[in-house]
Amino acid sequence: MQILLETSSAWFPIFTLLLGSLFGAFSSIIPAALIDSRRNRTQAKRLMKALQTEVVSLMQIIDKRHYLSSLSDCITALNSDPTPVPFCINIPQHYSRVFQANLDNIGLLRDPFLTHLLTFHQLIDAAVQDVKPGGVIAGGGSRDDFLELQSVITHALAVGKTLTE
Repeated sequence: MQILLETSSAWFPIFTLLLGSLFGAFSSIIPAALIDSRRNRTQAKRLMKALQTEVVSLMQIIDKRHYLSSLSDCITALNSDPTPVPFCINIPQHYSRVFQANLDNIGLLRDPFLTHLLTFHQLIDAAVQDVKPGGVIAGGGSRDDFLELQSVITHALAVGKTLTE
């Protein structure tokens, strides 16, 4: 029995050192992971709210400036006279500041919000490319060009609506 005590007493300091090290490591890792997780959730909520606000603003601009009704007027005009109609809007590059500024943080967001957000911005960007100076419709578009643009914007607005509900 004394041999057992002598043998175990030699290992006891090593065993307690290992246990103490493991306990110390876990006690510093777990709280840090919990704090990071909470910080990420808070940041994701704030980012989501800011992006929703930007989407609402873009949708309101489209509505207040009557872009869809203007497109309908152009389509009506092209029905009677197929001569290409110019439709040019000078849109600044920073029309989606919040989205552009937070591309590095976009991974904090979850689906389906993330998918809808990316779809919305891609559709809006496609419409912007068509109507900005040098765009397909800016210099004069056909009836089909206008119908396609109208479809893209209508789809973007529908997706935007899901983001803000």
